Amino acid sequence: MRLTPAITATRLADWDILGVKVEESRPAADGLVEQRFSVFLVPWSNTLTATPEFAFTAATPPGRVERFATPPAPLKMNSVLAGAKETGDLRPPKGVIGYRSFWPLIIALTAIALALAAWWLWKKWKRRKAGLDGETSAPSEPAEVVARRAIESLLARNLVEQGQVKLFYIELSDIFRRYIEGRFRIPALDLTTAELLPELRRVDELRPLYSEIRAFLDGSDLVKFAKYTPDASDIGADLGRVRLTIDRTAPAAPRPAQPGRNTPASVPAVSPGPPERETP
Repeated sequence: MRLTPAITATRLADWDILGVKVEESRPAADGLVEQRFSVFLVPWSNTLTATPEFAFTAATPPGRVERFATPPAPLKMNSVLAGAKETGDLRPPKGVIGYRSFWPLIIALTAIALALAAWWLWKKWKRRKAGLDGETSAPSEPAEVVARRAIESLLARNLVEQGQVKLFYIELSDIFRRYIEGRFRIPALDLTTAELLPELRRVDELRPLYSEIRAFLDGSDLVKFAKYTPDASDIGADLGRVRLTIDRTAPAAPRPAQPGRNTPASVPAVSPGPPERETP
C-alpha cells in the first residue's frame, strides 16, 4: 500500500500549513514498510487542544484507492514566558513562524473604495447630464425636441442599411431612455428593463402606451444582448413605438388666444373731436 498526502489547502481552521515533508520508505518489523510524513504547522489561536485531521490517499493493488484521515493529536499550549526570568531579549524563532501581512487586505479595500467612488461620480455625472440633478439648471431645449432631432440624425447614418442593426438599437434605446429622463425625471439610463418598466407604469401619461413601450424595450434587449436580428418590419415597428411615445407624451405647444364671445376684440383708438356747442 502506498500513502500519498491529500492536503490541498494551506489553511485548516486555526492552523496554517507551512509545508509537508515526505521521507523515504524504510522497512519495519514483520515485513512491513514504514512511511513517515512531517507536517509543519503554525497555530493562530492559544485555545487549541488538538491538531487538525490530515487527509491521505492509500493506493493498493490492483489500482484501488481509498481516502482516510488521521485522528487529531491532543496537545497542550504552554506559554514560553511562564517561567522566564528575563523576557526583554526574547525573539520569535526565524524561519518557522510566518507573520501575516495585512497589506493585501489594505490594498484590496483601497481598490474597492476607489471603484465605488468612481462609480458614484459616474452616476452623478450621468444624472447631471440628463438634467436629473437638482443642482443643474433646466435644459435649454425640451426633451421631445432633442429626441426627435436625435432620431433624424440616427436615421441619416443608415446603420440598418449597412448591417449595423445592433448599433442602431443601442442608440435608439439610448434616445428613448434619455427622453424618459428629460421628460419624466426617471433615471432610465441607470435602470435595467426589469427595473424601468414598473417606474413607467406609475406615470399616468405612459400607462396607455405601456404595452408598446414594453415591446420596444424587450425587443431592444434581444438585439443588444441575445444576438437577435430583427427584420425590416420589426425595425420599423420599434422605431414607430419610440416616435409614438414621444408624440403622445410631449407637452402640447401653447396656442395663441383667439377672439371669441368672452374675449373682446381690440378696439382702435379714437382721437377726441372738437367740443360740442350748445344750441339754444
